[in-house]
Amino acid sequence: MSTQLEWTTTSGAKFIVNPDKTTTVLGRYHDDMKHIIKESKNPKTLDDGGKVGGFNILNIPDDISKQSGDFWSDFNKPLLDKVIERGAISFWLQSQYKKNYL
Repeated sequence: MSTQLEWTTTSGAKFIVNPDKTTTVLGRYHDDMKHIIKESKNPKTLDDGGKVGGFNILNIPDDISKQSGDFWSDFNKPLLDKVIERGAISFWLQSQYKKNYL
């Protein structure tokens, strides 16, 4: 399991995992996440459980994500609720919101 990602994010952040916590990575797919998913070899799965000493990345299988009428409510918000509940470390990859993302 990788403990550091080499991809330089759009925010310029480089990061490593905390060996005692799950590190959740959040960001826009086309800007950062597609590169991080590829580098980390994170599988497409519905398992968003904690990975102590590793990365937790939302990577929903295509067939399931395409069925969602509201990706935020169906996947993003439940993941963030679990991250907060676990007290996991989170990285937001963009340094600022782009107007069309709001």
